[in-house]
Amino acid sequence: MLGLPDEAGRWVLILLTLGFPVALAVGWVYDIGPEGIERTDQAGSLDPVATPPSRAWALVASGAALGAALFWLISPGTSGTRLGSPDRAVSSDVVAVMPFTVRGSESLGYLGEGIVDLMSAKLSGAGSITTADPRLVISLVSEGGEFASVAGAERDVAYAVGAGRYVTGELLQAGSDVRMTAALHETDDGDAAPRQATVEGSDTEIFDLIDRLAAELLATSLDADGRRLERLAALTTPSLDAAKAYLEGEQFMRRGQYREAAVAYDEALAEDSTFALAHYRKSIAADWVDAYTARTDADRAYRFRDALPERDQALVESLWLRRYGRITDSEQAYRALLHQYPDDVEALIQLGELYFHDNPRRGRSLLESMEPFRRALELEPANPIAQVHLARVYALSDSLHLVEEASELLQRLAPDSERALEVLALHGYLNADASAQARVKEELRRRPWYFTFHTVHGVGRFARDPHGAVDLLEARPSDDALLLSLIPSQLIVSGRYSEAREFLDRRRLEGNATWDMFQAFLLTSGAVPLDRDRMTGLLDALESTTPSELRATSWIEMYEDITDRFLDFQRDFYRALLLVQLGRVDEAGEMVDRLSTAEDFVGLGSVKADAIRALEAELLLARDDRAGALDVLRTMQFEIPHAVSYQPMPDQSRARFLRGELELELGDAETGEAFLLGLDEPWSMWDTYHRPLLYERMGRIAESTGRTREAIIFYSHLVRLWRDCDPELAARREEVQKRLDELMAEGRGSGAD
Repeated sequence: MLGLPDEAGRWVLILLTLGFPVALAVGWVYDIGPEGIERTDQAGSLDPVATPPSRAWALVASGAALGAALFWLISPGTSGTRLGSPDRAVSSDVVAVMPFTVRGSESLGYLGEGIVDLMSAKLSGAGSITTADPRLVISLVSEGGEFASVAGAERDVAYAVGAGRYVTGELLQAGSDVRMTAALHETDDGDAAPRQATVEGSDTEIFDLIDRLAAELLATSLDADGRRLERLAALTTPSLDAAKAYLEGEQFMRRGQYREAAVAYDEALAEDSTFALAHYRKSIAADWVDAYTARTDADRAYRFRDALPERDQALVESLWLRRYGRITDSEQAYRALLHQYPDDVEALIQLGELYFHDNPRRGRSLLESMEPFRRALELEPANPIAQVHLARVYALSDSLHLVEEASELLQRLAPDSERALEVLALHGYLNADASAQARVKEELRRRPWYFTFHTVHGVGRFARDPHGAVDLLEARPSDDALLLSLIPSQLIVSGRYSEAREFLDRRRLEGNATWDMFQAFLLTSGAVPLDRDRMTGLLDALESTTPSELRATSWIEMYEDITDRFLDFQRDFYRALLLVQLGRVDEAGEMVDRLSTAEDFVGLGSVKADAIRALEAELLLARDDRAGALDVLRTMQFEIPHAVSYQPMPDQSRARFLRGELELELGDAETGEAFLLGLDEPWSMWDTYHRPLLYERMGRIAESTGRTREAIIFYSHLVRLWRDCDPELAARREEVQKRLDELMAEGRGSGAD
């Protein structure tokens, strides 16, 4: 109004407001008359006739100040913090639905404003989307509202309600045909072309059309964010409620809350049981929560894959192959998909998962997983799955600063995820960060038990710190069997066999079938000293063990393909191993012959064939045919579903150790080292026990071949593990420490790094 810049209005108001009480006080106390300024004699009078001029001026000043304030707040031509100001903060997650223009028939005129309520309800809660209060939107644009007479004011309305995006639309009726068009606009970018959605149908299916239009809008919204699978989900289910539940699941996945995500996918499937992507993503979540339905979910995704584009059918098929233990086929399928679509984040993540979990079993390094995970992060920096896996790889590689960076990022992205806490623990124990360790312990005390399992397992496995793992277990004592199973593994790796034996004795006295099976694995692994009395007692106990007893005492809910027949087979596998190691080779041979006639197990890949070959190799070793044993071990495929590796037999850690040792002795040294290193790298809880043996073995190999730095690393690992080992192991530890000191002195003398 005064020709001043827009920002000047703010300061004018501030000055008027500050000056008002001063002018009022002075005007009330003093008069300005013919004699100049003098004190009033009528202070406090309420008589308007008696009110002196200065008081009148004070009232005028107050009116001017208030008038300016009101003018500044409501004038549509000025900027500032009024309701519809572009300076008002908006959120891209908030969408405002504007009244639609209705043309053609008055019978649907009620939908002009009614669609604001309907469409807002449909869109709200889809992933991170919330919708602006439809009543507020309608009040702003209806007769008497602030923007009622302002043409093209939708953007101002969006600002007024804090919406980063807004929807405009038109409904056109011609006879019984209806065409609905909607456009999604960016509030802060008026020049950006809106994203369009259109549906057509009969006036008798008007509410179905609104559902379809909302789904189309969801898809265009997600396309703007680069979330391809979520956009596809909104388009490949006829149920808007199923799409919304799926998007909620994706939101949980981005936060690393995999249990909550699995529940959301179940809700989506309750609305649409043919929803292929929901089945697919539920199978992905199953890997993170140890769910028993991982293969069934992949089966159902595969069954309904025809609703998906060819590219996404390939994703579903690649996962389906892996769920059946066809690891090589799955790898080739992912690589073919990435050859055609090199920037497919989902394919990169799943190929990384395959390399991370399945490579060590096949004599290949999990370090191959770094490339796809890093590429995925270049495309999607906030991906928590890639961050967690890379943090584990960095921990194994002693890249401490990279672990710290990953931990800081995950604390921002997924602070409520158990895997974010695992990575924080990796950082705390690798860097000896006392504050981080204390924070982890405090979190564990108030979190569910599975937070403790993954955190303890991560520290013991990837930080190679069994002492830190025990420290964490003691911070949250529990009677949970799965947590208790971690105790002997940390004690054995630490060289504290006597404590481990005492612990296992307590478990055995309970007559627990699962603990008996666990001890059978330990005593036949070659990772602990031979104990003939214990082995004989276990052989007798296992003979009468039934599948129902194993199910009743299982530490976790068993994977769906762990049938009673499988449990019988695994029990007899360990009975045969015990017989071989007790020298009862003929009895073991008869049992192997009987096991060889068993049918294959559905969905378990090479589990049965590998088990038979492992036993055949043991029989050959018992007869001192080492070359024959190596030939048999080379035929083992180690192609199994990741989910079944929770059982000890499928992992075949002993057979892989023997393969490594025999390759070094009789065959290919490079292959031998790869299989031994495969026992140090993987996620598997069954491989940990071999670490002391392989560190000592690999240290000597590296030293003998002139790889001094590698020898120092392996010897250092063993010395740290056995820092408080049993007295009978102390001499071996001291010998390794001596070799380590000499190598380090040689390195310093030569100036080597």
